[in-house]
Amino acid sequence: MAFSFILRHAAIRAPARAASTSRSLRTLTSSAPISSAWRERVQQWQTTLALAEKGDASALCDVGWAKHKGLVPSSSSFGEMEVGGDDKAVTEAVFCYKQSAALGYAPASSLLGDLYFYGQEKPRDLVEAKRHLEKVLEDTKEDEGEDAYVRVRALRKLGSIAMWGGDCDSDSVSARDSFSRALSSCRTHLGGNFAFMLSHDPPAAFYSHLEAEMNITDDPKDLGGKLSGFATAKGWEPKLEDFVTLRAFTRRLRDTEKSDDDFALNYFQEAEGLRRFQSSGECEWGITFLPSLFRVYGHPLLQKLLKEKAEKNASEDNNEPPALLVLGSALGNCAVWPALAFGFKATGFDILESCVQKTNAIIGSLKGKGAETLKDLTRFEVANVISDSDKVSREMKAASVVWSNDHEWGQAAQRKIEEMAFENMTEGSCLVLYRPPLTLHELGWKNGVQIPDIAVSWNPKLTMYLLLK
Repeated sequence: MAFSFILRHAAIRAPARAASTSRSLRTLTSSAPISSAWRERVQQWQTTLALAEKGDASALCDVGWAKHKGLVPSSSSFGEMEVGGDDKAVTEAVFCYKQSAALGYAPASSLLGDLYFYGQEKPRDLVEAKRHLEKVLEDTKEDEGEDAYVRVRALRKLGSIAMWGGDCDSDSVSARDSFSRALSSCRTHLGGNFAFMLSHDPPAAFYSHLEAEMNITDDPKDLGGKLSGFATAKGWEPKLEDFVTLRAFTRRLRDTEKSDDDFALNYFQEAEGLRRFQSSGECEWGITFLPSLFRVYGHPLLQKLLKEKAEKNASEDNNEPPALLVLGSALGNCAVWPALAFGFKATGFDILESCVQKTNAIIGSLKGKGAETLKDLTRFEVANVISDSDKVSREMKAASVVWSNDHEWGQAAQRKIEEMAFENMTEGSCLVLYRPPLTLHELGWKNGVQIPDIAVSWNPKLTMYLLLK
C-alpha cells in the first residue's frame, strides 16, 4: 500500500529546499477582485485561528506552519496575498509549535526538532533537536499506522544524531537501532522503505509517478518504439532484449529502495558517517523517474548535439559510442537507462561504496543477452567527484554528456563541478543540472536551456538545466 499518512505539515525540510524566511509578503494576484475560493480560504483560516485560541493542538500547529512558511492568507486592495515567513513570523510559529507540542501533538514536536536539526531559522543544536524528536516518539504509538510516518522521520534523524555525535555522544549501535526501528515501521505500516530512504517528504504524486514508471517498462516493445527517434550510438539498433533488461533493472532498483533493509542500513550508516566529518549534503536520497530522464534526453538541444557527435564519429570512422558520465550515480539508473536505450558508454561515480557495490550487484544479477550488453556498456566506481578531480576530469574529457546529480550538493560543490566541466569537456558537449547554473555567463557557456516540469521525488514540476560547452 502507499503511505496511509503523509504529515500534513511536512515535518522534514532539507536545507536545500527550505522556504525562504526573508519574505513577509507574497502577492498571488495583483489588483484583482477577491475570488470566492480565496474568501473561503480566508474564512477557513479564521476558523483555524479561533480553534487555536481555544487551545486546539492541531490548529495551533497549523497556525504555526502557515506563519513559518509564509502561507497566511490575507486580502487587501493589492489582491490576494500570503504573508508571513519573515523572522518575526518564525518566532511566532515557534511559540505556536511549543504550545501544540506541550499538548502532545507529535507533528509540532517534529517541526521543532527540524528547526534545531537543520539549523536554518534557529542555530543548530542537536541536543535540543534530540529532545523534541524523542518527544515525537513519546506522543505516538509504534503500533498505530497513522503515527508511522512522523515516527519514521523522527527515528531517522535520531539515528543521524547518534552517528554524528557533536554535543551528543556518538553511538553507532544506537544509530543502527534507530534506523532499524524506522525500517520496521515502514514495513509494517507504510508499504516500504521510501519514507526512510527519501531525504524529503514526497509530494502527493510520488506513488503515481512510480506506477507510471512501472507501466511504461511493463511493455518493453512499446517503450522501444517510443524511443525509436532518439539519437543513438553509431550502428546501434536496440533490441527487444535490451528493453527487457531495462525493465528487469528498473524493477530491482525500485525493489531495493522499497524493501532492502540491509542496503538501507548500510547506506545510511555510511552516509551519516561521512556527514559527521564533512557536514555534507551530497548523500541525500532522491529519485529521478524513468520518463523524466527520457524527457531530458529528448530535448532538441541534447538530441542535436548527440546526433552531431554520431555523425562526427562516422566521418572519422570512429566506432566509439557517445560517452556519458554520471556524477552521484546512486544505484545507477541515470547511467543504465541511456546505455540500454541508446547504446551509450556510461560511467557512474558515487562517493558511497554501499551504492556502488549494490549497483554492481543488481547488474550482476541480471541474465540474458541484454544483461551482457549492459555489463559491457557500464562501469561504476567509488569516487569523490570533488577531491578525485583528476579521475573526474579524465572522464569529462571523453564525455558527450555529464549528468550531475547535484540536487543536494552545496553551492561550492556545484560551482566546482561546473568549472571542471567547462575546463575539461569538449566543444559541443553538455552538462545536465538539477538546479540553476552558477557559471552560465561567468564562464562563457555557449548556451543554457531550461527544461520545465520534470517530475522527481522532491518536486513534481522541477526545472532542469542544460549547459552547452
